[in-house]
Amino acid sequence: MFILYYPVRFLLFLIGSLPVTWAAHLGRFFGTIAWLIDKRHRRVCIDNLQLIFGKELSRDQIFALAFENYKRVVEAYFSAICTLQMTDEALKKNLKVTTPENFPPHDLPDYGISRVGLIGHFGNFELYAKISSHLRPFQFATTYRGLDNKLGDRLLATLRSKSNCLFFERRKEGAALKKAMATQPLAIGFLADQHPGDHGIWLPFMGVECLCSTAPAVFALRYNCPISPVFCYRIAPGQWEIVIDKTIHSKIDGRPRSIPEIMEEVNAAYERAIRRDPANWFWPHRRWKSYYKRLENQQKENAEKKAQK
Repeated sequence: MFILYYPVRFLLFLIGSLPVTWAAHLGRFFGTIAWLIDKRHRRVCIDNLQLIFGKELSRDQIFALAFENYKRVVEAYFSAICTLQMTDEALKKNLKVTTPENFPPHDLPDYGISRVGLIGHFGNFELYAKISSHLRPFQFATTYRGLDNKLGDRLLATLRSKSNCLFFERRKEGAALKKAMATQPLAIGFLADQHPGDHGIWLPFMGVECLCSTAPAVFALRYNCPISPVFCYRIAPGQWEIVIDKTIHSKIDGRPRSIPEIMEEVNAAYERAIRRDPANWFWPHRRWKSYYKRLENQQKENAEKKAQK
């Protein structure tokens, strides 16, 4: 793997040297190739869209949406290689941040000085690391899980070091994050729109009950923060708009809300963002894995009961 490190880094440098619109179109080209050869994730993408939009869209419309989504996903990766290396000044012609006034101020009564940013796999989601200048006095930050591959982790760290975002490794830097939350106005971003593994709680997500991460609610309650949804929309190749949605409060009249109650609002915010532009979200992921697993278990139980009669 060490032999591959410098060739891959050189390739990233070449892509990053392109005008961002060129990189976006190049990504769409490779997205088409990925669609043709990646049968497994193509199937996941189509099945997810069929599950959510099967009663609203025709089979041809779902197929076309899945194809566009594949191109958008690879377009986003290629674009991110460029935007991570761009200065805030250079990004101004490619990125617009709207409704920053929706982001709750650091001196809001009943809350601490930091905020939870609800982010997701929308558009060029690496752009979240670039919006600190629009949220002053907040410093944008996020948590991540380091890659098992040390060279891959090093490549990501090299790219992300050019942003003005703080990154905290979940398994090793919890104490540092806790200190930062208490000592400076931090906007900590959580990606909570994907399958949470065997953890989480059962709630409807896009109308289908499945396991959902509780991280935004748990963190907001633990550190006394409101939650601000922040989503990235792709407007055109190389053009994005980050929209700050209405605040989700972790308290009502000074009293903490329950985790399920907060998470219902979180999922509603995600649904609004997905429905605004379905091709903008990351569909080639088994988001409803827990739904299918529970359905399979129920079918087995029913078959066993029927066999016993």
